[in-house]
This record gives sequence, C-alpha cells and structure tokens, in this order.
Amino acid sequence: MKVVKLLYWLCFAIGAGLFVLNLFFNHTAIMVSSLLILLVAIVLYFVHANIKKKRDSIPQEDKRSNDLKKQREDSYKRIREAKKAKKNQKQ
Repeated sequence: MKVVKLLYWLCFAIGAGLFVLNLFFNHTAIMVSSLLILLVAIVLYFVHANIKKKRDSIPQEDKRSNDLKKQREDSYKRIREAKKAKKNQKQ
C-alpha cells in the first residue's frame, strides 16, 4: 500500500510540474503528457483509497484469540518470576 501511495504522490508531482512547465512553453505534447500523468495519479489515488477501505473492513482478531495471547503472556511472566525467585533464593 505504501508503494501505491508513493506512486500517487510521484505522479501527482510530475504531472503538476509538467503542467506548470506547459504554462511557460505551451507545447501540446507537454500538456497531453501532464494531463495523462495527472489522470494516472487520480486512478492511483482511488486504488489507494480502495485498498485502505478493504484493509479497514477486515475484522480484527476475535476476542478469544486475544484472551489466549494474554493468558500465554501471563504464564510466561509467572515462569520468569518463578525463575528469578529461585535464583534469588540460591544466592
């Protein structure tokens, strides 16, 4: 998705630059190329928005898996604390 966003900004910058260049030199080829590049930038913008919309619509991990992760982390913490307590008792 970052690549699409980067391409969008790159096309927009190049198209806008060519459009400004066309104001000074007024060539048909520059005008057509700037408009085509700006059209590509618009298409990439909508592709980026569509990808973002699809990504946001994917449901997050369900609650049960989050609870399992939390239980696993808690058990790891208890094991570490028990090891530290054992080590401190030996000293």
